Amino acid sequence: MSHAADADRLRLLQGLRLKGRSDAARIAGAWGIREAEAARRLADLAAEGWVEEQRDSFALSEAGESLRGQLLEAERAQLDADAMDTLYADFCRLDLTFKQLVADIQLGKLERADSARHLTPLHESFQALLARAGALLPRLEPYAKRFDEALAALRQGDARYLASPRVESYHGIWFEFHEELIQAAGRRRAEEEAAGRNR
Repeated sequence: MSHAADADRLRLLQGLRLKGRSDAARIAGAWGIREAEAARRLADLAAEGWVEEQRDSFALSEAGESLRGQLLEAERAQLDADAMDTLYADFCRLDLTFKQLVADIQLGKLERADSARHLTPLHESFQALLARAGALLPRLEPYAKRFDEALAALRQGDARYLASPRVESYHGIWFEFHEELIQAAGRRRAEEEAAGRNR
């Protein structure tokens, strides 16, 4: 299989892994494609044994999880490790700002109705890092559009798009992007959370 095909398959498997068991509509958002296309690709993955379907929801099979790990390891072997470490360190600095902002809004220190206005400066400063991530790992390019769409929904007055798990919220997408960087850098979430508390 070609490098491009491997990268595409990893993008699909990784998106499904990060979403957990989900329906085609939610997976389509993670993959950055239309729901009908997501349903077709899920059917293909299920036919190949990488995905399990249960009552219109999908999750990685044991074989799919194993393949995801193999593809991720192969991807890491091809990455510029120094560039990845720098990208991750830069993201961690933004992550502290983002987490504080969300906490301040949820605790009422900042007006929830003004979530979009509070988030916009960080979103704008985040664009350069997203571009770097997409250049380093092209399969991460759809994240830029997902963040834009979540912020647009917030600007239209739907406060759920800050942090609700029921929609493709900015916080939910941020968590997934963070997990992508952790795994691409060959780290573990628990270790990174412990390190974050000590920063």
